[in-house]
Amino acid sequence: MLLADFIGQLKGATSFRVNKEIKPRFKLRWQEGYGVLTLRKDEIEKVSRYIDRQEEHHRRGNLSQVLERFECEDDDWPEGGI
Repeated sequence: MLLADFIGQLKGATSFRVNKEIKPRFKLRWQEGYGVLTLRKDEIEKVSRYIDRQEEHHRRGNLSQVLERFECEDDDWPEGGI
């Protein structure tokens, strides 16, 4: 199975289940597209903290250039990682 197909099925299944079972006031709709990163073990905690505080980062305009990039090609990856 292609990663794109898996992600599409995952997003479809989760939005269906949330909308059917939890019935939020506004329907869950995923944004188009997705991102995939490979992390070293020592980067996982840092990325997890960033995700936990993502709303705050967006509010303050303090975004990670790596984690918030769109349409990043393999050869566009910044030197030094995260």
